[in-house]
Amino acid sequence: MAEFNRTSKGLAFSEEIKNEVWNKAKMVDSNNKAIWREDICGMWIRYLDYGNRQSEYGWEVDHIKPLAKKGDDDISNLQALHWQTNEEKGDKYPWKCGK
Repeated sequence: MAEFNRTSKGLAFSEEIKNEVWNKAKMVDSNNKAIWREDICGMWIRYLDYGNRQSEYGWEVDHIKPLAKKGDDDISNLQALHWQTNEEKGDKYPWKCGK
């Protein structure tokens, strides 16, 4: 995985954390929740496309409060974001979709 899917120590997120973050993402009733979710901006993400910036449905683990702003790796500070959403967000904090 690239540098955007890393802990504060520069390590890849464990499968356990990846799954916990995935489970926090919005489920959409009409879709298989093991495969499909939406990020907070309504972008579709697919579980198998974790870390894939070539995919229309790729997603990443995002630090809600970025590490650059003294955020941490606690699960409460992590969320699943579509890679394009995460790129738009960058190190902005606070941040809202489309801003």
